[in-house]
Amino acid sequence: MSDKLPDSIEDQLEGQSLDIALRMERCAELGQWTDVHRLSVELRDSVQAVPEEARRDVVLSLQKSNSLVHSTVVDAKKTIEDQLTTLRTGRDAAKAYKANGNS
Repeated sequence: MSDKLPDSIEDQLEGQSLDIALRMERCAELGQWTDVHRLSVELRDSVQAVPEEARRDVVLSLQKSNSLVHSTVVDAKKTIEDQLTTLRTGRDAAKAYKANGNS
């Protein structure tokens, strides 16, 4: 008897991982970071459920999706940092204006 699972089960497990990755991409695009984190845990568990002999192919398939999510996260982080810098500059300007006796 073969240790290998039938192709249909392996395909289902791989498909499940790819589906989770796509949902992560969508959530990242929408800025739903809690969902991205939750799905990342699901994805890890899903990939671990794939038989070892097929896992490498699944991980390689997920690399592009992971790069897209990572890029979205980096862009969102930069946007937030820029917004915080703008807010701090405004706050500092308001303090300086007030310190000079202007109300």
